[in-house]
Amino acid sequence: IAPARRTGNHHAMTFDAVASFLDSLPPAVAPTREVHHKALSLPFDRAAYDWPAFRRLVGDVPLVEDLVTVKRRSRDYYWFSPIVRKTLDGRYADIVAEPRNEADVVRVASACARLGIPVVARGSGTGTYGQAVPLYGGVVLDLSRLSAVVSLTPDQVRCGAGMKIGALDEAARAIGRELRMHPSTKRIAT
Repeated sequence: IAPARRTGNHHAMTFDAVASFLDSLPPAVAPTREVHHKALSLPFDRAAYDWPAFRRLVGDVPLVEDLVTVKRRSRDYYWFSPIVRKTLDGRYADIVAEPRNEADVVRVASACARLGIPVVARGSGTGTYGQAVPLYGGVVLDLSRLSAVVSLTPDQVRCGAGMKIGALDEAARAIGRELRMHPSTKRIAT
């Protein structure tokens, strides 16, 4: 966080500075389309996951199993891209876990690791590249309940993974500081 500005442009870097930085990076090496599609075509069997054992291991962690809600929370804004949309349409989790605290996160992650169930962490789902889309079913770990400020000083902030950027900026402004990033989705993005 930075000292709050009273006037002027809120952008910390100019577009020229960003372009210059990007030009200085080595050329990106991306997997070919064939490799990408081959990885996504691996067979998986939802019925192979041991859901009764998962439920026992996570105990009272809130779980969502309603298919409509699970499918909705298994996506971000990937459909903005026709290429990504073609690849990710039809992919969704089996269960959404809604941890209330760090101990719940550990229980869900441990259960998934022990049982070989894939897990995908999710904030508010404002990404546009499919980061929140579970490719092989499994669990969406919805971190939106973890939205508290743990500590906030003029030099640093510690908050839950579900904290919305706009709410964090408001908390920083209350102590005379501000965030220096202002994405268009700051009111809903984590």
